[in-house]
Amino acid sequence: MRLKWKIYYHDSVFEGTTLEEWIAAPDDGVQVVVIEAPWPEPPYPDRFETGWVSCARRDKQFYTGVDEYDPLGYGVKKFGSLLSDEDYFAIWDKAYGDA
Repeated sequence: MRLKWKIYYHDSVFEGTTLEEWIAAPDDGVQVVVIEAPWPEPPYPDRFETGWVSCARRDKQFYTGVDEYDPLGYGVKKFGSLLSDEDYFAIWDKAYGDA
């Protein structure tokens, strides 16, 4: 089963289900990665290593706030852009609310 994912950048969103689509997305500037899958089983991923965030939505996995993202083992996306809190939380709100 292929998992749907979305990568939120400061100015765009890339989404897909395949390794090839993941590779085609930009490597730099990641703000939030969302995997359309329930939370992983405990023990949960280390927040400071993976960026995985526990939140009220248990139907998706959210990753943010680290230098490198590779939640599916498809290859590293890295180095988010430094944004104002207002701009970052607008992206987070969009990612959190997207169906």
